[in-house]
Amino acid sequence: MTESDLIFLCETWLKEEEELEENLFENAKIYMKSGMENYRGYGRPYGGIGWLVNRNYDERIEIKFINKRIATLEMESMTIIGVYLTANDNSNESKLEHKIDINELSS
Repeated sequence: MTESDLIFLCETWLKEEEELEENLFENAKIYMKSGMENYRGYGRPYGGIGWLVNRNYDERIEIKFINKRIATLEMESMTIIGVYLTANDNSNESKLEHKIDINELSS
């Protein structure tokens, strides 16, 4: 992460109680949220969001995970919103999830 100061990640496949090694990136701090709830260890992992933040900015930012698909990064007077919109399979559940995300972004 030598050329970027901020990176928003989607599909991290991080399990609920799992954490990445703190020093995975020499000059970046890692903030992650799992997208999986009650994962039982079978099937393909899914979801998850996160930020990689250059350590030079770490003291000046605040990360908020709104839900398992939306996160904000605030620094001084700037807010960056990271959004992971999942695939829409046209089911009622999928439509409802998208409506909830849009409402979160509108508020």
